[in-house]
Amino acid sequence: FDKMIKTCDVQGMNAAISRLPNPDIVLRKTGKGLDVLRNLTNHYQVGTCIDSRKSGVLAKLFDITKENTPNAHYEFYKDVFSNIDVYGLIENILDAPLYGFAPIEIIWEKQGKYIIPVKFEAEPQEWFHFNSDGDFFFKHKGYQPDGLLINPDESRKFLLPRNKPTRKNPYGQCILSRCFWNVAFINGGMEFWVKFTEKYGMPFMVGKYDRSMNKDEKDSLLKALINMVQDAVGVIPADGTVEIIEAGGKGASADIYEKLINKCENNISKAILGQTLTTDIGAV
Repeated sequence: FDKMIKTCDVQGMNAAISRLPNPDIVLRKTGKGLDVLRNLTNHYQVGTCIDSRKSGVLAKLFDITKENTPNAHYEFYKDVFSNIDVYGLIENILDAPLYGFAPIEIIWEKQGKYIIPVKFEAEPQEWFHFNSDGDFFFKHKGYQPDGLLINPDESRKFLLPRNKPTRKNPYGQCILSRCFWNVAFINGGMEFWVKFTEKYGMPFMVGKYDRSMNKDEKDSLLKALINMVQDAVGVIPADGTVEIIEAGGKGASADIYEKLINKCENNISKAILGQTLTTDIGAV
């Protein structure tokens, strides 16, 4: 970032500037940084929807049209773009709707008599912040307490795609925030569903003992039942009996967990894709 510091507009750095925390409601409620949203991308439904969203855009082709551009200029720009990972740049830009904004540093290089962009690097959002006026800052230790003021338009050092920024929220809207509670409910519902399945998914073994049996004999019968549940075989006293009782009437209870998880999955699909059809049946 040394070159960036020399090229950025640093006017007004001595003025009193109020740093504006990210007003995203999930980040405020949890008291955590953007990592809490990044972790959501590891969830199967969120990750699948993100991949679907990005792949749909990246599948599109692009071209550079000449129109009224002189041949020399046209060939020059074609050559510049031929050495740039355009699809990698687009993929980084597509992170903006997920996290609100996606700062992308432009790496310039002198080639002959021209200075041209040769690379675009996505930088962590945590390295930057906005103030109450919507100004964009790099958290540089040499520019305390507010950081280094960056004007992406004037410095030409950064691209700053944002998702629906407002005066109150210059950070932009985070789609992943809409997925946070649905992922939490899925994880909780899945945990209870697994416990429910373990408890009611197999028949109960009920052992009946004679009233004359002592404690040791009862314990032996219990151990035999445990072995029967695990191994389907067991040894019981001659005067003991075992009954197998099916867990009837529990299907409706199991459906509750399934419906909850399906509803949350649909909510995630709607938040990221705007609909549920693509992830449900693989339509494009």
